[in-house]
Amino acid sequence: MSTLSYSGSINRFVEFTDDGNNYNGNYLPGIPNQSFNLQVRWFPISILEILAHFRYTGDQYLNDSNEMKYQDYFLSDVKISYEFRISKKVPINIYAGINNLSDTHYASMLITNAIGFNNTEPRYYYPGVPVILMRFAIRF
Repeated sequence: MSTLSYSGSINRFVEFTDDGNNYNGNYLPGIPNQSFNLQVRWFPISILEILAHFRYTGDQYLNDSNEMKYQDYFLSDVKISYEFRISKKVPINIYAGINNLSDTHYASMLITNAIGFNNTEPRYYYPGVPVILMRFAIRF
């Protein structure tokens, strides 16, 4: 089973002036120009599932003037799960996985039009989680 989604957009200011600055026609910050998601689930046998998730996020501007841009990035995760039953009513699911398989550097959150405080540079993004080699859990 697979799920696929794509979104492409062009989001621009029609009329926007702020503090004497004219941003008419500029792209809205913090909105990716495109995004793509693909999730593939495979059941080689009924009690074993392999799940792969691929995500692409396109370029985004960081401020209203469009002077700063955050580059696109690609993430991938994989998970394998195994289900067995102690009894007819008690299923147990054991799974392990790897998040951010390629150890991509990306922003988990962007702050548009960021402002620095106390003579510091503004912080426009918060780094995403690096590769997590094993994620292991048991569900009852």
